Amino acid sequence: MKKSFICLMIATSMAFAITGCKKDETKPAESSQESKEEVEAESPKEENKQLDDEYYFESDYYTDIFYTVDADGNKMNTYDRSVIKKILKDNGCDEDATIEAIHDGKMYLRQYATDDNGNSTYEFIALDLSTEKADVFFEMESSYWSNYSDFYDGKLYIAGINNDDEKFKEFCFVPSDDGTMTEDKDSETEIDGYAVDTNDSGRGDCIAREIDMFGYVELSSYDYENKRFATMDAEGNITELDVLNSNASYVMAYNDKVIIYDIDDGDDYKSTSYVYNIETGEAKQFGDAESVIVVGVTDDKVYYATTIETDQYNVTTKKITEYDAVADTYSEMYESEFAPGASYVDNVIFRAGKPYVMKLEGADVKWYRVDGVDKLTDIDILSDTIQAYEYGTIIYGTSNFVCPYCGTPLYSCYAEAFVLDGKYSPVADQINAKLKEHMDGEVSYEPVSVAEAAETDCEDHKEYPDTYHETDTYNVSGVNIINDRYLIVDFNGYWYGGGAHGMPSMYEYIFDLQTGEELTFADFYKGTEEEFKTLVAEKVRQDYLENSTDGDNGGYFAATDQDAYDTAYEYASINSGNVAFQDDKVLVYFYPYDLGSYADGFKFYEFSYQELFGTATMVR
Repeated sequence: MKKSFICLMIATSMAFAITGCKKDETKPAESSQESKEEVEAESPKEENKQLDDEYYFESDYYTDIFYTVDADGNKMNTYDRSVIKKILKDNGCDEDATIEAIHDGKMYLRQYATDDNGNSTYEFIALDLSTEKADVFFEMESSYWSNYSDFYDGKLYIAGINNDDEKFKEFCFVPSDDGTMTEDKDSETEIDGYAVDTNDSGRGDCIAREIDMFGYVELSSYDYENKRFATMDAEGNITELDVLNSNASYVMAYNDKVIIYDIDDGDDYKSTSYVYNIETGEAKQFGDAESVIVVGVTDDKVYYATTIETDQYNVTTKKITEYDAVADTYSEMYESEFAPGASYVDNVIFRAGKPYVMKLEGADVKWYRVDGVDKLTDIDILSDTIQAYEYGTIIYGTSNFVCPYCGTPLYSCYAEAFVLDGKYSPVADQINAKLKEHMDGEVSYEPVSVAEAAETDCEDHKEYPDTYHETDTYNVSGVNIINDRYLIVDFNGYWYGGGAHGMPSMYEYIFDLQTGEELTFADFYKGTEEEFKTLVAEKVRQDYLENSTDGDNGGYFAATDQDAYDTAYEYASINSGNVAFQDDKVLVYFYPYDLGSYADGFKFYEFSYQELFGTATMVR
């Protein structure tokens, strides 16, 4: 495709010298979502497949395995993130660099960096799996933040947005056989006053790809108070979308027939979705719900997801619907099943022109391609294996307390209980009864706000329903049997009672599989309270010293290592319950705000069994 440009670009190409990575010690911490999306790889299985489009397909965030699918939506290659981490580290790069694109046995990644003036910026890395080389080939100007990357038609496109100057720029690089990345300025685009909106098609699509697919790319302005929308064609002509400029909040997706957009209702972050028909110029409400989540688009189809609520708190399913932009019709493709202990199985992604959904089978969570109404195709990609379903199953209970005068929900709770299979213990029924008792205790709790509700509160209840709705969730997060003797059941919880955020929790139940006795850390630890507090505080001190630098306390509130020691000593206790047993170690942890900020999360400290108990493993 011959492209014209919004800004005059010098028609030259410049080869970038390949340099080793320079790991930035002062880079900002990468977000959890970015960390979760890091991927690593083995050598490619079939060389000819690497020449096709390769679409990132994540596995479980906590495993080393990463997958891609080809243009037909079939499993293509399997990667190991530990291999990629090693290659990055060996070449002086950040081992947690974010993968941006994969093509022809090479990965392109992004890492945080600091430029010569001390400004935070991004560096882009080319990693060759066959040679195990990783080199920085591009440093983005610090005035830009990285928007997307896309490998298309033999070229790598990298988009940046400069909000201050209201500029958008899409850089372009061409890889060569020797690993050199050459900047192709003829294929770069710079736009003033608008930014390219990422189409909800499952990946950050470059301008060339969007124009080849749909004939235009959709743009939006930087003024969020008076948002403007426009289209840009292959010749660089920009046409404003007057029908959207009058009321649209943002564009969710588009193709050559329709544009899907949201209008903010201005009430409790609610919005309504609309579909604009490009040929007729008509707009009407989109979908069968007030607001939908578009997961992907093709030439004539739009796929979206809606969450289906039930009368039980936190028990939801997700429905996938296909909208035919030509016939203006809707077809329900698939509705997920609720799975206790694996609520994320309602995740939906879009790759290679198809939606994909998760499904729990036994203990395995697998990805399936949606090929038609209730037609799922197994693509042999495992997302996760849930330990609880290897040893038994999970049940749940819910509660919902409302204001007796106006019916506004005041407290809702969702709690799970693990049910042990009888083959693992002769006293399984006794253990299961105790675990259910714990669950029942959570869902039967009635907070003071319910008991003290008065009719005079109803005006506020109705005006601010989310503020007055307190919620609790308790999920089984892990199950393990250690030494064929001890059952470990881990839980994650989250409480919300208004404000910017709630409060997470963690706890663990321990049972003797022979006697059915419920145990605690104190049943295993034979030292004194003083000895335990000193042991933990010293471990915290060492972590503080290892992670703090001048002006950076390593995620601690403490100004000195002695302050960190003193705070840890105060909070640590044999009876605190802040301990998690694992096969080869024990974790002692502190809650957010104990030693650091909420954003720093839980802080974990590893101890060997020898350190705590003087034994090689878990024994009483």
